[in-house]
Amino acid sequence: MKNILLAVILSAGLFGCSNWNQDPLKNKDGVLASGQSKPVELVEPKPLASDAVRILAPDFMRFKENEAGELIVAVRNLLPGYSVQVAIDNLTDFPGATFDAASGKFAWTPAKGLILPVELEKAMTLKVRTVATLAGSATVFSEKEIQIILNRAFVKPVISSITKASPIMREGEVLDISVLINDVDADPLDQKTWCSLNIKPTMWQKSLSGYMSLKSYRFVSGSTFEALFTVDLRNAEVSEGLDTLYFDINVLTRFNQLSDNQTQNVNIYTQFSDLRSTWSTVIEGKIGTVINYQFLVYDPKGELKVSFEGLKNEIKGSATKCTNATTSVLSCTFIYDTTVATTPALVPAVSTFNLSTKSKNQITADTFEVAKDFKFTLNLVK
Repeated sequence: MKNILLAVILSAGLFGCSNWNQDPLKNKDGVLASGQSKPVELVEPKPLASDAVRILAPDFMRFKENEAGELIVAVRNLLPGYSVQVAIDNLTDFPGATFDAASGKFAWTPAKGLILPVELEKAMTLKVRTVATLAGSATVFSEKEIQIILNRAFVKPVISSITKASPIMREGEVLDISVLINDVDADPLDQKTWCSLNIKPTMWQKSLSGYMSLKSYRFVSGSTFEALFTVDLRNAEVSEGLDTLYFDINVLTRFNQLSDNQTQNVNIYTQFSDLRSTWSTVIEGKIGTVINYQFLVYDPKGELKVSFEGLKNEIKGSATKCTNATTSVLSCTFIYDTTVATTPALVPAVSTFNLSTKSKNQITADTFEVAKDFKFTLNLVK
């Protein structure tokens, strides 16, 4: 009986161990299984924004094209043991700018052309960052945006030259005057952006401005423009011999920048008028009498120097004399003794002769002169 019980116990024991695992550390933690732990990745703590590191800099600054400017970025560190670094995150947005981290100085001389032609100013943002670090401690940072306004450097326009087609003109003529203007702020393709032109009288001088008008306005090249003005003295009376008339000119850019005022003058000679005579009709005389006829030859404006130059086709037996009553007036006498004309053959019914004159400016610098012949007619009757 005892043997039977032992056999049952052994059989049960063998059956229960049919799934026996010979590795007792199987399914245990790796440290127990291999003697090595899994590697643990260290996670760097993210930098923390904090007011404990403060950026001391202006909120707003203005810079101007072609002018050097600067601002100082300082840092107040309230964290003992921390070291601080300062940087500009977008320094490349400011061409030519420099930043010295040691002194905190941001320096910039903005170049001409950073502002669009249609802009008066340009808004920009300077991004400043400071980072404070301490070994074994969290990194702390602070940020600040500084508003930068870049102002246009307004350029004064320049009248580079004024050229007259002739240094002198005469009443009754037209003269062109070319004005070259340098305006770097004008857009050659948009005439609305070109300088406005101002022609005005010169104080205390005889003015030419009222006789001037704009003939053309064009782009030349680069930043140069040409305005062509016309002086029109047709039907104008501005000189009695030689006179000087003046005008002032300046130009104003679209940004209200005014050029220096330029004063110009033009020398103007008088226009020669047509001489006249009081012997304007046929005069009659009786045969057998002495005809004594007084007449004048004159400049109707009283400006010219009139001279008697002689006779042509003089009537036989007559005498004509002229003297200057004034510089502009000839006083003449025609004398004809018709008593010598006793036959029709000697006395045509109508006789004519020519009186030659010359007129010139009383100003000797004007060498222009005009010759004129007057034809006078005499009708003899019985």
